[in-house]
Amino acid sequence: MSIRRHLATRLAPAALALGLAAPAFAIDIYLNNVKVTGAVANQTFQDVSVRIAGNGDVYIDAPGYKVEVEQPEQAAAATGIAAGKYWFFLDARLPNLYKVGVTVNGKQAVEVPASSAQWVADLGPFLTVGTNQIQVTFLPNPGATQVVGAEAVSVLIGEGSKGADGTLTISKVLRTLKQEGGRSAEAFPLTIDLP
Repeated sequence: MSIRRHLATRLAPAALALGLAAPAFAIDIYLNNVKVTGAVANQTFQDVSVRIAGNGDVYIDAPGYKVEVEQPEQAAAATGIAAGKYWFFLDARLPNLYKVGVTVNGKQAVEVPASSAQWVADLGPFLTVGTNQIQVTFLPNPGATQVVGAEAVSVLIGEGSKGADGTLTISKVLRTLKQEGGRSAEAFPLTIDLP
């Protein structure tokens, strides 16, 4: 056995251990060109060659070893809601007072400029089957003349459909919010469970 092969044989487990023990170095490990970072532990390989790329990634060529990647189960039933079923509707009785933002499950879903009198948005692409966390944020428009105590903006989240002519029909109201003029920035967390 040559020194080079002997060194490579000893480097493979060490490289695997290095990659698994120190992910902060942002190196990846490839076994027969399949990324195995964090997936292989307590393995010994015989007759392998090791190459370390310029970015620190470790490539192990192990003839005679087969790497199989398990596909994760599809979670389609638990991830997406059909578009066009759940809607956000905003009606600003006093436009220019608030900019309104909506996050759904941690992702920005809607951003309504303060100048909009009405706004409709499909929330379906952001919702999942089960529990959904929604946050509606009202941000006062700097410099706007505030009408203290008057209803400025109302928000509705509901189940419905949009017709061919663009008319939105809400068949079931899930949540409503109303924001008065003259308020400081406020965020309202909502939880909606969907079948």
